[in-house]
Amino acid sequence: MAQQTIDAVREAERKADQAERDAAQQAEEILWKAHADAERTTAQITSEADKLAQDSLEAARAQGERYAAKAAQEAEQEIAALRALAQKREKEAIACVIAELVG
Repeated sequence: MAQQTIDAVREAERKADQAERDAAQQAEEILWKAHADAERTTAQITSEADKLAQDSLEAARAQGERYAAKAAQEAEQEIAALRALAQKREKEAIACVIAELVG
């Protein structure tokens, strides 16, 4: 009976040692997988952030081009209006000078 108890204790100790080794191995595997997952997640988030930044940059560039085109168009319209006004005033000035010379 005493031998059976000793054998049972030794078997329990052997199983406990094996369970501890298995747990340590599982913990190592879990840590490795967590590390790999973290790297993949970091890469994915970085990629998505880069894509969002590129999209924002493109949108800003397109908006800047639209603003520049609109400003150029408005400037051309203002130039045309000033030229028309200058031609009108030139005719008025010529008429004034002729009226002074004749008058």
